[in-house]
Amino acid sequence: MAKVAAKVYGDALFELAVEENRCDQFLEEICAVENALDQNPQAETLLCHPGIGSEEKQDFIEKCFKGNVSDDMTGFLQILVKKGRFSERNAIFAYFTAKVKEYKKIGVALVTSPFELTAEQKTKIEKRLLDTTDYKKMEITYREDKTLIGGLVIRIGDRVIDTSIKSRLEELRLQLMGISLEAERRKQHERRCKDLMNLKPEEISSVIKEEIKRYSSHMSVAEVGTVIQVADGIARIHGLEKAMQGELLEFPHGVRGMVLNLEEDN
Repeated sequence: MAKVAAKVYGDALFELAVEENRCDQFLEEICAVENALDQNPQAETLLCHPGIGSEEKQDFIEKCFKGNVSDDMTGFLQILVKKGRFSERNAIFAYFTAKVKEYKKIGVALVTSPFELTAEQKTKIEKRLLDTTDYKKMEITYREDKTLIGGLVIRIGDRVIDTSIKSRLEELRLQLMGISLEAERRKQHERRCKDLMNLKPEEISSVIKEEIKRYSSHMSVAEVGTVIQVADGIARIHGLEKAMQGELLEFPHGVRGMVLNLEEDN
């Protein structure tokens, strides 16, 4: 429910910001509010305390922020308190910030590599992303994961681009095991398993070696959604814009589900 609240309240603030051309102003005010609360943890405790009344909390916000941020932002904070959503403030502000960046064509990417990238490599990655997307500017966070072995994993929103050797080896492992979800291919699967039993170690190694050589030209693109709510065997998911009615989706831990209902605004 927290993600649903973040969308509802974040969209309301975003629509006001766009209508009045105040996106940058609201972003600055959000930073000011966050800094003030970080420096005064007792204020955060007071505003989230269930034993303190809503009116008292709203008066406190009025005294703390009126004159330091716009009346609209002060009113928005009071609404969060009145609706019992102030503790979800961070998620709401994060959603609003992401909406503003998307509106201003600012892409936010997470790039994972098996080793630290040089400044030149980072520049090339940024240029490549700008050339292949509609974004005018990129904000990129870099992190290391040695288990990737080689290649990169790039995430932009719900889209994941995986060129890592780890991913290729996993695909190769599945191919060698002959895994198949189709019932009519079970017989082929059994024959493939028998063939694998006769493979020599050097034969498997040579296959892996050739796959590794080609990893740089292989790109695996996946669309990732976010589970908002699960109840009675039904999951509500945000994202997956290309999903189709009746399509099978894969969840973590091997769980699968079928798409039953598609909504543009859920």
